[in-house]
Amino acid sequence: DIYIAPIGDTADRYAEKLVYQLRSVGVNAEKDVMGRSLKAQMKYADKLGATYTVVIGDNEIESNRAVLKNMKTGEQKDVSLDSILNRLKNK
Repeated sequence: DIYIAPIGDTADRYAEKLVYQLRSVGVNAEKDVMGRSLKAQMKYADKLGATYTVVIGDNEIESNRAVLKNMKTGEQKDVSLDSILNRLKNK
């Protein structure tokens, strides 16, 4: 359902927590564990067939924002980190 693409150490730790939260409400969620570049993470998310990708960097965590990308349409939205869990568990 969703692939979390973290950029930076703080984002990686946040992404791990987000993956567990999403899985706890029945959303299939994965995150990078190989230290790939953002471009490589996006290719991997596409290969997995993820519907959405969330790009989170250390700066985004400080501002409580992230980019939510619909992998089928290519549409991207700037969303609050708090809203991601609510949006996806209602899909």
